[in-house]
Amino acid sequence: MTIKINPEYEALLQPLTEEELTLLEQGIRELGGLTSPILVDKSGTVLEGHNRHRLCLKHNITPWYKVIDLGVKDAKLWIIKHQLGRRNLTEYQRTVYALKYKDIIAALAKSNQRNGGGALLANSPNPINTREEVAKIANVGSNTVGKVEYIEKNADEETKAKLRNGDKGTTINGTHKTLKAKEKATSKAASKKQSNGKTPVKPSSTDLPGRLKAVLNLSPGAQRRKSMLSLCKAIFVACIEDDKERLSAARELVNKIKGS
Repeated sequence: MTIKINPEYEALLQPLTEEELTLLEQGIRELGGLTSPILVDKSGTVLEGHNRHRLCLKHNITPWYKVIDLGVKDAKLWIIKHQLGRRNLTEYQRTVYALKYKDIIAALAKSNQRNGGGALLANSPNPINTREEVAKIANVGSNTVGKVEYIEKNADEETKAKLRNGDKGTTINGTHKTLKAKEKATSKAASKKQSNGKTPVKPSSTDLPGRLKAVLNLSPGAQRRKSMLSLCKAIFVACIEDDKERLSAARELVNKIKGS
């Protein structure tokens, strides 16, 4: 069997740090082989163990391969799930990792659904919910996925690092709640600043009859239509606020239009 590397598959894997790679190389050289097999599909494409494959070739050590029977679509999902399952990840890390591939997860889920289901995702007549599919892969609730997405977009790096490390006292729910409260306070402050602390001026109720008369005296054309539209908006506000004087002007307008 000819062993091949698929860049798309390898891109789905969490890369090793330089220190991890050095330790892996030392271990393989000292043992003169592998303690676990490199996983490949039926075509000989590596699914997991790309670094071990290269290191074995580098040091002329015979690799140990194990074939996993998966299709191309299921292979990608298998790689993602396998990575999540084999690492000691926090709930936050698992969700962030799954979110990184949410487009792939959603596309493969849709494809499996059209084709009658796959090895990892059940067939369903309902539309694919990407958040739910990501939640299944990460083994968390769909609400958690939404909260982690929000945290990734709005939290500072220090906070995200604490969540990744599972620091005591730092939780997904607590962080999400804090960020939402800050967002609400910022929005409220911006709204207050925009209004400059002044109460919006209510359109004068006494000007409607005069405005009505002025509009009716205009010659037919664009200016009259524009003025009529502006007047109608003011009357609409009157209807909402139940302003008797402006409602009276509205009735006068209707009567004038009927009589014209």
